[in-house]
Amino acid sequence: MNARLLIFDNNDEVVGKLQAAFHGCAELSARRLEPSEIAKLPELDALYLTLPAAERWNPRLLFYESQVLKTQTEDNGWPRYVVAGIAMKPDDPRAGITSEELKLTVKAVLDAIESYNRANQDPIRTVGFWTRDLGMSRMDAHMAGEIIRAVYEETYPQMS
Repeated sequence: MNARLLIFDNNDEVVGKLQAAFHGCAELSARRLEPSEIAKLPELDALYLTLPAAERWNPRLLFYESQVLKTQTEDNGWPRYVVAGIAMKPDDPRAGITSEELKLTVKAVLDAIESYNRANQDPIRTVGFWTRDLGMSRMDAHMAGEIIRAVYEETYPQMS
């Protein structure tokens, strides 16, 4: 089963551009939501966070990899998992290029979820993302949506 990605933003125009880029791919969707509401969504199995934002779950510094971290009972209102990452080497020529960072991040998240799901009986089916955590505030939302879709369809070619 392929993971479902939900991308959230609190701007209707951004959400509309993402929805247009995702048209025809049922596993990708965009929704208008305030950042404080995302973690509480019952349909989320996991929420993507940057490494600094995931600090309370003790992510390791892994270059170009995302990590699936289990939330705890005291993390009331959070999904079962946090997907944290990624770190890039500072001398990587792609560092600072928003579109390249977005590709690397989405690919790393999908790889981490696939790896987790192969090894565990309780799969991660739906992952949420806040656009700012993906660096999307620095690029056109439709272009970002096309990048996300391209990486998704490359990871799950049978769905394209």
